[in-house]
Amino acid sequence: MMPAGCGFCDCCDPWPISWAAVPEATHYVVRWKCSINPEQVHDVGNKTAIADVCNDIDMCNGMCAFTVGYIKVQACNDDGCSALVNIPADQSPITCGGGCCC
Repeated sequence: MMPAGCGFCDCCDPWPISWAAVPEATHYVVRWKCSINPEQVHDVGNKTAIADVCNDIDMCNGMCAFTVGYIKVQACNDDGCSALVNIPADQSPITCGGGCCC
């Protein structure tokens, strides 16, 4: 799946994540966790890239004001979902909130 994030984003820039398409996948699920808050799950349909984690997977909802724990992606179809694959930590934001990721 080869997921990737943004290794050069500055605070309040869009923070894109992407992954290579999986031929059998009909949709993709992005999971993220911040601080002590529960894991968040977002089905992003058949997209193979998300423009901005702050807006497209709702990481700027206040749950990530202190630390982003992880962002993971799964390829899914009618038979189930693949193993979770991490967006590399050095390509993930450290914090998100107030419409801005850093």
